[in-house]
Amino acid sequence: MSTARVNDADVVCPYWRGWIAHNAIRCESFVVGADLRLTFTGREGRNSYSRAFCKRNYTACPIAQATKKEMYPDDDEPGD
Repeated sequence: MSTARVNDADVVCPYWRGWIAHNAIRCESFVVGADLRLTFTGREGRNSYSRAFCKRNYTACPIAQATKKEMYPDDDEPGD
């Protein structure tokens, strides 16, 4: 089990909004005016998900895909 910390500076996902406690991630939601909270059973689950999607391949994340489809259908992403 890895204990490496996922730092804010490592995040590449434009839908990422921050960490919530030790086991949750806050993301932009596919619902207007709402954020989404992903809660994991522990810090390692959160870090594993963050390394796989928030930090590396956010286009494969199901939350990012749904948010892009609903909120940015013309391929405009946050920050573009």
